[in-house]
Amino acid sequence: MFENVRIPRNYMLMGINELSKEGECTMKGDPRVLLTAMMYIRVFLTQFSGFYQAASTQICTRYCAVRRQFTQQGTKEERKVIDY
Repeated sequence: MFENVRIPRNYMLMGINELSKEGECTMKGDPRVLLTAMMYIRVFLTQFSGFYQAASTQICTRYCAVRRQFTQQGTKEERKVIDY
């Protein structure tokens, strides 16, 4: 779908890399700083993924404690999902 599309150079976010008018890409700054920022983002994502996993587990456990399903044989009463 994006054949022969031209993006103006001033629309590109050239904070880390710079694109010349000839089409050459050069890196601005120290690569070690870029690596540090990348590692910080990875650690941040890892920390918050555990938080969201704990929250989702709590929601699932509460739902299973309240939700009734699976009738027992001989009775019309349904058991809680967590008891199943």
